[in-house]
Amino acid sequence: MKNLNSSPSKLISTSVAILFIGFVSPLSAQVVFENGGGDNVWGNPLNWSDGELPLVTDVVNLGTFTVEVNAPGATYLTPTASTGATVNINNGGVLTPGTNAFNSLRNIGPININSGGTLEGGSLVARTDITVNTGGLLNGVGAIRDGSEIVLDGGVWAPSPPSSSTYNIRIDSANTAFDLSTGKLQLDLISAGSFEKFDFISASTTYFNFNTSGTIEIIDGYGVELDDTFSFVVISGAGTPVIDYGSGSNVVLVGAAPGLSLDVSQWATNGTVTVVPEPTTSLLLAAGGLITMVFRRRRSA
Repeated sequence: MKNLNSSPSKLISTSVAILFIGFVSPLSAQVVFENGGGDNVWGNPLNWSDGELPLVTDVVNLGTFTVEVNAPGATYLTPTASTGATVNINNGGVLTPGTNAFNSLRNIGPININSGGTLEGGSLVARTDITVNTGGLLNGVGAIRDGSEIVLDGGVWAPSPPSSSTYNIRIDSANTAFDLSTGKLQLDLISAGSFEKFDFISASTTYFNFNTSGTIEIIDGYGVELDDTFSFVVISGAGTPVIDYGSGSNVVLVGAAPGLSLDVSQWATNGTVTVVPEPTTSLLLAAGGLITMVFRRRRSA
Protein backbone atom coordinates (compact mmCIF):
# COMPACT_ATOMS: atom_id res chain seq x y z
CA MET A 1 0.00 0.00 0.00
CA LYS A 2 1.25 3.47 -0.90
CA ASN A 3 2.29 5.67 2.03
CA LEU A 4 0.34 8.93 1.54
CA ASN A 5 2.45 10.72 4.12
CA SER A 6 5.47 10.39 1.85
CA SER A 7 3.60 11.36 -1.33
CA PRO A 8 5.06 14.49 -2.99
CA SER A 9 1.57 15.74 -3.90
CA LYS A 10 0.46 15.30 -0.29
CA LEU A 11 3.46 17.20 1.00
CA ILE A 12 2.92 20.04 -1.47
CA SER A 13 -0.78 20.39 -0.66
CA THR A 14 -0.04 20.33 3.06
CA SER A 15 2.59 23.05 2.68
CA VAL A 16 0.22 25.20 0.63
CA ALA A 17 -2.47 24.79 3.28
CA ILE A 18 -0.06 25.81 6.03
CA LEU A 19 1.01 28.88 4.04
CA PHE A 20 -2.60 29.82 3.38
CA ILE A 21 -3.55 29.50 7.03
CA GLY A 22 -0.53 31.56 8.01
CA PHE A 23 -1.54 34.23 5.52
CA VAL A 24 -5.12 34.62 6.68
CA SER A 25 -4.57 34.24 10.42
CA PRO A 26 -4.19 38.01 11.03
CA LEU A 27 -7.64 38.50 9.49
CA SER A 28 -9.15 35.87 11.76
CA ALA A 29 -8.24 38.06 14.75
CA GLN A 30 -10.59 40.84 13.60
CA VAL A 31 -13.74 41.03 15.71
CA VAL A 32 -16.73 43.01 14.44
CA PHE A 33 -19.25 44.77 16.67
CA GLU A 34 -22.65 43.85 15.18
CA ASN A 35 -24.94 44.70 18.12
CA GLY A 36 -26.63 41.34 17.89
CA GLY A 37 -27.78 41.68 21.49
CA GLY A 38 -29.42 45.00 20.69
CA ASP A 39 -28.11 46.90 23.72
CA ASN A 40 -24.95 48.51 22.28
CA VAL A 41 -22.93 47.19 25.25
CA TRP A 42 -19.26 46.26 24.74
CA GLY A 43 -19.44 43.59 27.43
CA ASN A 44 -22.29 41.63 25.83
CA PRO A 45 -20.79 38.71 23.84
CA LEU A 46 -23.92 38.60 21.65
CA ASN A 47 -22.92 41.94 20.17
CA TRP A 48 -19.67 40.58 18.68
CA SER A 49 -19.27 38.65 15.46
CA ASP A 50 -17.75 35.54 17.02
CA GLY A 51 -19.92 35.54 20.14
CA GLU A 52 -16.96 36.34 22.38
CA LEU A 53 -15.54 39.54 23.83
CA PRO A 54 -12.41 40.93 22.15
CA LEU A 55 -9.03 40.06 23.61
CA VAL A 56 -6.03 42.36 23.92
CA THR A 57 -4.66 40.66 20.77
CA ASP A 58 -7.76 41.36 18.65
CA VAL A 59 -8.40 43.98 15.99
CA VAL A 60 -11.88 45.45 16.47
CA ASN A 61 -14.31 46.99 14.01
CA LEU A 62 -17.01 49.04 15.74
CA GLY A 63 -18.82 50.06 12.56
CA THR A 64 -20.96 53.17 13.07
CA PHE A 65 -22.36 52.11 16.45
CA THR A 66 -22.36 54.02 19.70
CA VAL A 67 -20.75 51.47 22.00
CA GLU A 68 -21.26 51.56 25.77
CA VAL A 69 -18.48 50.37 28.11
CA ASN A 70 -20.20 49.65 31.42
CA ALA A 71 -17.80 47.28 33.19
CA PRO A 72 -14.06 46.56 33.59
CA GLY A 73 -12.31 44.26 31.15
CA ALA A 74 -13.05 45.96 27.83
CA THR A 75 -9.91 45.62 25.70
CA TYR A 76 -8.55 45.21 22.16
CA LEU A 77 -5.28 45.61 20.27
CA THR A 78 -6.09 48.15 17.55
CA PRO A 79 -9.21 49.34 15.72
CA THR A 80 -9.76 49.03 11.99
CA ALA A 81 -10.04 52.12 9.79
CA SER A 82 -12.31 54.83 11.13
CA THR A 83 -15.98 54.09 10.53
CA GLY A 84 -17.73 56.76 12.57
CA ALA A 85 -18.22 54.91 15.86
CA THR A 86 -18.55 56.56 19.28
CA VAL A 87 -17.37 54.97 22.54
CA ASN A 88 -18.94 55.95 25.88
CA ILE A 89 -17.14 54.76 29.02
CA ASN A 90 -19.76 54.88 31.75
CA ASN A 91 -19.92 54.38 35.53
CA GLY A 92 -17.86 51.31 36.43
CA GLY A 93 -16.56 50.93 32.90
CA VAL A 94 -12.85 50.55 32.19
CA LEU A 95 -11.45 50.52 28.64
CA THR A 96 -7.87 49.26 28.41
CA PRO A 97 -6.45 49.41 24.88
CA GLY A 98 -3.53 47.26 23.78
CA THR A 99 0.11 48.29 23.73
CA ASN A 100 0.41 49.41 20.12
CA ALA A 101 1.57 52.89 21.11
CA PHE A 102 0.87 54.52 17.76
CA ASN A 103 -2.39 52.82 16.73
CA SER A 104 -4.31 51.57 19.76
CA LEU A 105 -6.02 54.96 20.23
CA ARG A 106 -6.51 55.65 16.54
CA ASN A 107 -9.79 55.36 14.62
CA ILE A 108 -11.80 54.51 17.71
CA GLY A 109 -13.94 57.41 18.70
CA PRO A 110 -14.69 60.00 19.66
CA ILE A 111 -14.36 58.66 23.19
CA ASN A 112 -16.47 60.09 26.02
CA ILE A 113 -15.33 59.21 29.55
CA ASN A 114 -18.35 59.75 31.77
CA SER A 115 -18.73 59.81 35.56
CA GLY A 116 -17.20 56.70 37.10
CA GLY A 117 -15.56 55.64 33.83
CA THR A 118 -11.84 55.17 33.17
CA LEU A 119 -9.71 55.01 30.06
CA GLU A 120 -6.35 53.37 30.80
CA GLY A 121 -4.22 55.12 28.21
CA GLY A 122 -0.76 54.08 29.38
CA SER A 123 1.84 55.82 27.21
CA LEU A 124 -0.33 55.57 24.07
CA VAL A 125 -0.63 58.30 21.45
CA ALA A 126 -4.08 59.89 21.37
CA ARG A 127 -5.11 59.99 17.71
CA THR A 128 -8.82 60.45 18.35
CA ASP A 129 -10.87 63.05 20.22
CA ILE A 130 -11.30 62.35 23.94
CA THR A 131 -13.70 64.17 26.29
CA VAL A 132 -13.42 63.55 30.03
CA ASN A 133 -16.65 64.51 31.73
CA THR A 134 -17.20 65.18 35.44
CA GLY A 135 -16.22 62.12 37.47
CA GLY A 136 -14.34 60.51 34.57
CA LEU A 137 -10.63 59.65 34.48
CA LEU A 138 -8.19 59.58 31.59
CA ASN A 139 -5.31 57.68 33.17
CA GLY A 140 -2.35 57.98 30.86
CA VAL A 141 -1.68 59.04 27.24
CA GLY A 142 1.80 60.27 26.41
CA ALA A 143 1.15 62.22 23.20
CA ILE A 144 -1.53 63.96 21.14
CA ARG A 145 -1.42 64.11 17.34
CA ASP A 146 -3.34 64.01 14.03
CA GLY A 147 -5.60 66.95 14.83
CA SER A 148 -7.00 65.26 17.93
CA GLU A 149 -8.28 67.12 20.98
CA ILE A 150 -8.49 66.28 24.67
CA VAL A 151 -11.15 68.22 26.60
CA LEU A 152 -11.54 68.02 30.39
CA ASP A 153 -15.22 68.83 30.82
CA GLY A 154 -15.08 68.39 34.58
CA GLY A 155 -13.00 65.19 34.50
CA VAL A 156 -9.38 64.35 35.34
CA TRP A 157 -6.39 63.70 33.08
CA ALA A 158 -3.35 62.11 34.73
CA PRO A 159 -0.84 61.82 31.85
CA SER A 160 1.65 58.98 31.69
CA PRO A 161 4.29 59.95 29.17
CA PRO A 162 6.63 57.43 27.52
CA SER A 163 9.53 56.28 29.66
CA SER A 164 12.29 58.83 29.28
CA SER A 165 14.48 61.04 31.41
CA THR A 166 12.45 64.07 30.38
CA TYR A 167 8.93 62.69 30.88
CA ASN A 168 7.66 64.74 27.98
CA ILE A 169 4.05 64.62 26.80
CA ARG A 170 4.57 65.00 23.06
CA ILE A 171 2.54 67.28 20.81
CA ASP A 172 3.95 66.10 17.52
CA SER A 173 1.58 67.10 14.72
CA ALA A 174 -0.37 70.16 13.66
CA ASN A 175 -3.95 71.04 14.64
CA THR A 176 -3.90 69.20 17.95
CA ALA A 177 -5.61 70.78 20.94
CA PHE A 178 -6.13 70.59 24.68
CA ASP A 179 -8.77 72.39 26.71
CA LEU A 180 -8.58 72.32 30.51
CA SER A 181 -12.16 73.63 30.62
CA THR A 182 -13.66 72.78 34.02
CA GLY A 183 -11.50 69.72 34.68
CA LYS A 184 -8.28 68.83 36.44
CA LEU A 185 -4.84 68.20 34.92
CA GLN A 186 -2.38 66.34 37.15
CA LEU A 187 1.35 66.72 36.39
CA ASP A 188 3.84 64.64 38.38
CA LEU A 189 7.18 65.80 39.72
CA ILE A 190 9.52 62.81 39.67
CA SER A 191 12.70 64.65 40.67
CA ALA A 192 14.12 68.14 40.46
CA GLY A 193 15.17 67.49 36.86
CA SER A 194 12.45 65.09 35.73
CA PHE A 195 8.79 65.96 35.62
CA GLU A 196 5.82 65.73 33.30
CA LYS A 197 5.60 68.57 30.81
CA PHE A 198 4.28 69.32 27.33
CA ASP A 199 6.82 69.16 24.50
CA PHE A 200 5.62 70.87 21.31
CA ILE A 201 7.60 68.99 18.69
CA SER A 202 5.33 70.22 15.90
CA ALA A 203 3.59 73.35 17.12
CA SER A 204 1.96 74.72 13.96
CA THR A 205 -1.74 75.63 14.44
CA THR A 206 -1.78 73.92 17.83
CA TYR A 207 -4.07 75.36 20.50
CA PHE A 208 -3.79 74.77 24.25
CA ASN A 209 -6.10 76.43 26.75
CA PHE A 210 -5.10 76.55 30.43
CA ASN A 211 -7.02 79.79 31.08
CA THR A 212 -10.17 78.24 32.47
CA SER A 213 -11.92 77.52 35.76
CA GLY A 214 -10.21 74.11 35.81
CA THR A 215 -7.25 73.19 38.02
CA ILE A 216 -3.66 72.22 37.26
CA GLU A 217 -2.28 70.10 40.08
CA ILE A 218 1.51 69.92 40.37
CA ILE A 219 2.00 66.72 42.38
CA ASP A 220 5.18 66.46 44.46
CA GLY A 221 6.61 62.98 44.08
CA TYR A 222 10.07 63.45 45.58
CA GLY A 223 10.09 66.24 48.18
CA VAL A 224 10.41 69.65 46.53
CA GLU A 225 12.56 72.34 48.10
CA LEU A 226 12.54 76.11 48.07
CA ASP A 227 13.58 77.65 44.74
CA ASP A 228 13.00 74.45 42.73
CA THR A 229 11.81 75.65 39.32
CA PHE A 230 9.75 73.76 36.74
CA SER A 231 8.88 74.74 33.18
CA PHE A 232 5.88 72.74 32.01
CA VAL A 233 5.96 73.88 28.38
CA VAL A 234 8.84 73.15 25.98
CA ILE A 235 8.80 74.18 22.31
CA SER A 236 11.42 71.96 20.71
CA GLY A 237 10.10 71.88 17.15
CA ALA A 238 9.02 74.17 14.33
CA GLY A 239 6.10 76.54 14.60
CA THR A 240 4.62 78.58 17.40
CA PRO A 241 1.75 77.06 19.36
CA VAL A 242 -1.18 79.15 20.51
CA ILE A 243 -1.20 78.76 24.29
CA ASP A 244 -3.57 80.62 26.59
CA TYR A 245 -1.77 80.20 29.90
CA GLY A 246 -4.02 82.39 32.00
CA SER A 247 -2.65 84.00 35.15
CA GLY A 248 -1.60 80.77 36.85
CA SER A 249 -4.04 81.28 39.73
CA ASN A 250 -5.41 77.79 39.01
CA VAL A 251 -1.97 76.11 39.36
CA VAL A 252 -1.56 74.47 42.77
CA LEU A 253 1.13 72.40 44.51
CA VAL A 254 -0.12 69.11 45.97
CA GLY A 255 1.63 66.73 48.37
CA ALA A 256 4.52 69.01 49.30
CA ALA A 257 5.79 69.66 52.81
CA PRO A 258 3.75 72.14 54.87
CA GLY A 259 4.65 75.77 54.32
CA LEU A 260 5.51 75.45 50.61
CA SER A 261 3.65 77.00 47.71
CA LEU A 262 4.25 78.12 44.11
CA ASP A 263 5.28 81.42 42.61
CA VAL A 264 3.27 81.54 39.37
CA SER A 265 4.38 84.99 38.22
CA GLN A 266 6.14 83.44 35.18
CA TRP A 267 3.36 81.01 34.34
CA ALA A 268 1.57 83.43 32.02
CA THR A 269 4.77 83.87 29.99
CA ASN A 270 6.12 80.35 29.56
CA GLY A 271 4.40 77.94 31.94
CA THR A 272 7.11 78.15 34.61
CA VAL A 273 6.60 77.94 38.39
CA THR A 274 8.98 78.15 41.36
CA VAL A 275 8.63 76.67 44.83
CA VAL A 276 8.37 79.41 47.49
CA PRO A 277 7.17 79.70 51.10
CA GLU A 278 3.44 80.02 51.56
CA PRO A 279 2.35 83.63 52.12
CA THR A 280 1.44 82.94 55.75
CA THR A 281 4.82 81.32 56.32
CA SER A 282 6.57 84.34 54.80
CA LEU A 283 4.60 86.67 57.06
CA LEU A 284 5.46 84.62 60.12
CA LEU A 285 9.14 84.63 59.19
CA ALA A 286 9.06 88.37 58.63
CA ALA A 287 7.24 88.93 61.92
CA GLY A 288 9.74 86.73 63.72
CA GLY A 289 12.59 88.73 62.25
CA LEU A 290 10.97 91.99 63.29
CA ILE A 291 10.45 90.78 66.87
CA THR A 292 14.09 89.68 67.02
CA MET A 293 15.27 93.10 65.85
CA VAL A 294 13.09 94.91 68.42
CA PHE A 295 14.31 92.61 71.20
CA ARG A 296 17.94 93.24 70.27
CA ARG A 297 17.45 97.01 70.20
CA ARG A 298 15.82 96.97 73.62
CA ARG A 299 18.67 94.94 75.06
CA SER A 300 21.26 97.22 73.52
CA ALA A 301 19.43 100.26 74.92
